[in-house]
Amino acid sequence: MALAPSSLADKSLGLCRLAASAVIAGVARHLTVKDVNDRIAGKPLRDQVIVLGGVMLALFLAAVFAAQFGIIGMLVYFLSLIILVN
Repeated sequence: MALAPSSLADKSLGLCRLAASAVIAGVARHLTVKDVNDRIAGKPLRDQVIVLGGVMLALFLAAVFAAQFGIIGMLVYFLSLIILVN
């Protein structure tokens, strides 16, 4: 059974929102992931896309920068991301 495009978009938006919420909550330690996720979900769709796109772009640029240092750079990137999200 194929998913309808709207439900697929809703599911992917929810996953991206959860990932961005975890990163933002990792930076702002006084907020929980649920609080950040609720704040983002309460915004209009345009603002949600801007926030999610900004967080994903920052993660991508950090990964590209870390890749310049080879396998050690990528290991440091992944380790710092794990520490940030936990």
